[in-house]
Amino acid sequence: MPYQAEYFHPHFPHVHAFRDQLPEDIPVKLESMLIKVFFMLDREQALLWEMYTFIRAMLNATCSLVSVFLFLLNNHFCAFLFNREMYLRQKISNQSSVSEFLLIEFSNVRELQILHFSMFLLIYLTTLMGNLLIIITVVLDRHLHSPMYFFLGNLSIVDLSYISVTIPKSMVNALTNTRQISFSGCVAQVYLVITLADTELFLLTAMAYDRYAAICHPLHYRVIMNWSVCGEMAAGCWVGSMLYSVVHTMNTFRLSFCRSNVIGQFFCDVPQLLKISCSDTHANDILIFVLGYSLAFLCFSVIAISYVYIFSTVLKIPSAQGKYKAFSTCLPHLIIVCLFLGTGAFTYTRPKSASSVGRDLVAAILYSVVPPLINPIIYSLRNKELKEALRKLIRRLRFPATDPKEALETLNQCLEAV
Repeated sequence: MPYQAEYFHPHFPHVHAFRDQLPEDIPVKLESMLIKVFFMLDREQALLWEMYTFIRAMLNATCSLVSVFLFLLNNHFCAFLFNREMYLRQKISNQSSVSEFLLIEFSNVRELQILHFSMFLLIYLTTLMGNLLIIITVVLDRHLHSPMYFFLGNLSIVDLSYISVTIPKSMVNALTNTRQISFSGCVAQVYLVITLADTELFLLTAMAYDRYAAICHPLHYRVIMNWSVCGEMAAGCWVGSMLYSVVHTMNTFRLSFCRSNVIGQFFCDVPQLLKISCSDTHANDILIFVLGYSLAFLCFSVIAISYVYIFSTVLKIPSAQGKYKAFSTCLPHLIIVCLFLGTGAFTYTRPKSASSVGRDLVAAILYSVVPPLINPIIYSLRNKELKEALRKLIRRLRFPATDPKEALETLNQCLEAV
């Protein structure tokens, strides 16, 4: 049949299928007409498919061009905003550039300034002597080479450094009747204060865990608190506090200070710097609140849980002497923790509206001056081993050994300590 070769096409198989299903009694013309209709419909579908493919390709190309255009526009817009921000910052800095800050002045009267210098000098020398004695005693006496005194020595180093960052500058200002501190000096002071304060908090937490291991697990104490673990814990305390301090220091000094350069404190402190900033400090407040509370809650939880187990174990000790020794070891540490955490939380987490110069000054003294001052007193007065080691050290300093054997023993102890 000639129409079959003309209209049957391999791309339209349903036409062949339809033809096979046609009854034999249908006329040939009707069959030919139906095949022509199906052929026209298939051609129309093919044209529609080609149009759809073409339009889709055009839309894809258009979307690609629009994406490129938006990308370039976004880059130029971001560059414009960045340049605008830099211009505004430069304008603000040109209007009022802060190259130094002014610390609080305790009094304008010269006699009171001398009194301020004398009191801070007495506090500083007492703290210096007490912490140095603990460090030297722990290093030289081999009987104190234990995890407890290892952390106590680290705590004395922190206290010695902590008070040396804040008080000497205030004494110099009182003696010379000045209030200035350079911008770089303020940055360094903020970084060191936060680092040392957090290191002290971490060390107090580590000491609580050490007391828990010693009292609740005395048979496994040497295994739990071996020297490797102690070194890792001490290194973690220092490194963690340094990283934490970097975050707050960078976040504080990215702000602009164009309102005033007068700090209502005797050292550079983050809350006081936020009060005099002309930038938006909501992000800083949230960061201090979240990180500060999280850190304080974590450390306090570890300390509280440790002391719950410690006190429950101590109450089971039958002898009164054992209970006294355990309580005398733990109570001073607990007092320091409560004082340090309480005053620090009061300073860093209360709203600006509730702050005043007098309250801020008292709180700063309580958490930056009092702990380094009373730590050596509390730990030395309540610890028999440390008091005995201090007596031995003082006797050696006052009456040097004349016996060769005693001198050799002292030299060996020093070499072992080194």
